Amino acid sequence: MNSLPKHLVVFRIGSMGDTVAALPCFHAIRQAFPSSKITLLTNYPVSSKAAPMVTVLGTESGFVNRVVNYSIGLRNPIAASRLLMQLRALKTSTLIYMRSEPTQRMIRRESMFFRLAGFRNLLCVPTNEDQRLPRVDPITKQLESEASRLARCFASIGPVNLSDQSFWDLRLTDVEQRVGAQLAATLPSPFLVINTGGKEPSKDWGLERWALFLQKFRERSGLNGLAIVGADDDHLRAETLLQYWGDGGVNLCGGPSPREVAALLAHAHLFVGHDSGPLHLAQCVGAPALGLFGSYNKPKLWHPLGSHVRVIHQMKGMDGISVDQVLKQALALIALS
Repeated sequence: MNSLPKHLVVFRIGSMGDTVAALPCFHAIRQAFPSSKITLLTNYPVSSKAAPMVTVLGTESGFVNRVVNYSIGLRNPIAASRLLMQLRALKTSTLIYMRSEPTQRMIRRESMFFRLAGFRNLLCVPTNEDQRLPRVDPITKQLESEASRLARCFASIGPVNLSDQSFWDLRLTDVEQRVGAQLAATLPSPFLVINTGGKEPSKDWGLERWALFLQKFRERSGLNGLAIVGADDDHLRAETLLQYWGDGGVNLCGGPSPREVAALLAHAHLFVGHDSGPLHLAQCVGAPALGLFGSYNKPKLWHPLGSHVRVIHQMKGMDGISVDQVLKQALALIALS
């Protein structure tokens, strides 16, 4: 491109974890196109436990200017036709493609659709298997992170430095930071934040393990405050767990927005949670965090990155993670913070 486009579209679907994995690339886009209007083409998750991408990126952070809904798979011809007309009405020719692990068939179908919509410049579209799929470490056999794979596809846009914490900055507004500070002020300090929810049952560590962990952790950590974050559906479990914690706990499930939760996490002494959105938010704000992963995802593909984050990943399933394992790692993180 000889000149910067006045308007461009970014295509990325998914929920909270997918958003955070792509966050460094959103920074790179804004650095490369500082004055361009950016439209995000994304889906709205069906699950009530999954947060839409824009609730993580925010509407006043500068990452995107507007959002257009994308129906997954374009299976409904009427919906596809409406979207086609909506995209044509944007009158822009540049689209940045950020699909998670796209198949060759997906790339062909979506590239054809986007060209029909008037996009002559399709950027960051994987051109080979190495770009489509995460690389495999030849020694550990572990997968490359999704954030790293995306960064490799962004060579035409600009450098994406995953080790630079500024690339993970959510750009929280002053209002969001004040809400986070107000929430933190209601808790005894220092405090723990946990998330025991998630949209996949195979990611669930179980109520009994969480209850025992909270009892042991409070006895040994010296922390008196507890905030439980999550979706509306997690509210009842959180109420039960607060009984095991005792005084100083608050149930925030279904309350603050994802970005307000991130602002709260910036004040937390420690976060512990499932392979779910709040874990990735903790990574973004630099909170010491421990993530519990089971058999749903392969090691490292969706692990949060950073020296302040630790992961226990048991491919045999969450039942294989003991309370003592989690307690040991959680106390070690506190000692380092």
